[in-house]
Amino acid sequence: MPPNLHVWEMFIKPEEIKSLLAKSGFEWKEHHGSEPNVSIPKMLGYLRKRVKGEWTFVELGQKFKLVGSKDMNILYAGYAIKK
Repeated sequence: MPPNLHVWEMFIKPEEIKSLLAKSGFEWKEHHGSEPNVSIPKMLGYLRKRVKGEWTFVELGQKFKLVGSKDMNILYAGYAIKK
C-alpha cells in the first residue's frame, strides 16, 4: 500500500456516526464490525503475493475473507431508520 494511504484522524468512529445520525433525525439500529479470517501478518503476506502477481484475485479470495466481529476499530457497517 502506498504511504499515507489512510489518514486515521479522519476516520469516523461509530459513536460519532450515532451522534450525527441522531442530530439528523435518524435512529441507529444495528452495527457490526469486520475482521480478517487470518492473522494480520498472514493477511499482509497474502496481499503481498497478490501485489507481486504470485496469486490471482480468485486465489486471494479463497484464502482471505472478512468475517463478522464485535471489533469496530477498523471496519464496521450498520443501519439507521428515519424517526
